[in-house]
Amino acid sequence: MVNPKNTRYSDEALMAVFGTTRPSERAVIRWKGSWKDDTTRRIQIYKYNAVIKFLTEHDVDPLYYQFVSVPAFLPYLDSDGNITDKGGSVETHYVVFFSPEHEVFFKLHQGLA
Repeated sequence: MVNPKNTRYSDEALMAVFGTTRPSERAVIRWKGSWKDDTTRRIQIYKYNAVIKFLTEHDVDPLYYQFVSVPAFLPYLDSDGNITDKGGSVETHYVVFFSPEHEVFFKLHQGLA
């Protein structure tokens, strides 16, 4: 059941993580921030909407995953042949899972495992 205070996360997921169905928004942000940058749980994605659709269809609660974009600077050769970072940047997009079970489930269904 979805919590009326926070329509993004289910009561079950909130209870499992916080022990209450009404944690503060700050508590949720702090908790998600604690594992957001864990590079061991990142899976590169190319189609954001397809990932959202897959996770929604398979009832993976949004509390247990988040999206991260990491900028990567493109090299640029100046007129002297020196490499500079003025070539601009491009972002690499990832989905990060809190639960190893969700990560493995996603990898198996995406042919990544």
